[in-house]
Amino acid sequence: MNMNVLIIEDDFRIADIHKEVIEQLDFCKVIHSSLTAKDALTFLKHTDQQPEIILLDIFIPDVKGLELLEKLKKDYPYSSIVIASAANDTDTILSARKIGVFDYLVKPIDHKRLQLTFKQYKLEMSREEKVWSQAHLNELFHIPNQPVDKKSNTRVNTLPKGIDHLTLEEIKTFLNNYSNDYVTAQTLVDEIGVSRSTARRYLEYLDVLNIVQATLHYGQVGRPQRMYLLRGQNEQN
Repeated sequence: MNMNVLIIEDDFRIADIHKEVIEQLDFCKVIHSSLTAKDALTFLKHTDQQPEIILLDIFIPDVKGLELLEKLKKDYPYSSIVIASAANDTDTILSARKIGVFDYLVKPIDHKRLQLTFKQYKLEMSREEKVWSQAHLNELFHIPNQPVDKKSNTRVNTLPKGIDHLTLEEIKTFLNNYSNDYVTAQTLVDEIGVSRSTARRYLEYLDVLNIVQATLHYGQVGRPQRMYLLRGQNEQN
C-alpha cells in the first residue's frame, strides 16, 4: 500500500523534519507541504493525488482553532487526519477526537512515534476482514479486549487477521536466537518453512510492534531488498 501524505504546518523547518521522518518509510510519499490553510485547501482542490493522511498542526495562522480540521473532515472525508500540535489541553484533544482524527501527537514529536502512526494506519487499511468480530473491532477502536473469556476460560484472540499466535511465537523464538543483525523474508522461508508471503506478513507485523525495523538495502543491480533490523541485536551492539 502506497500512502500519499499532505503536511499542513506553519513552520517550514518542522514540516521538512516531518517529511524526512515520514519518507523514511518506503510506503509513504509526502506530496505537498502547506504553511497556510489557504495553500492546503487550494492544493486539495486542484490535485489529482488525494492524500490518505493529512498531518495537521492546529495552530495555523489564517484559521482559528479547529476550523480547518472541521472543514477537512467535511470536504475530504476519505483522508484520515493526524494532529501534530503543541496543543495539549483537554478541550482541544477531546474536540479533535469527536471530530474524528486518526491519531493525536503532541509536540515535540518523537520520530519513532510518528512513524508508528503510519505503520498502524497501513496495518489497519490492509485488513482483509469481510465480517468483523467484536474482538477485532475492539482492537480497531483501541478498546482493550478482556484477556480471558470467563465462560470458556480461554484467551480472546486479539491478533490481526492472518496472524496466528503459534506461528508468531515460533518466529519470535527464532529471531531471539538469530545471530545476525538483519533478517529477510527468505530467511524465514528457509529456516522455518513458511511461505514468502506469510514471512513478509509476520515481519511487517513485528515492525509495527517495534521488534524489527524494516529497511531497504540497495545492491549493485536489481531491485532493493527489504530487510529487517533486529532491534534487540542492534541495541546490544
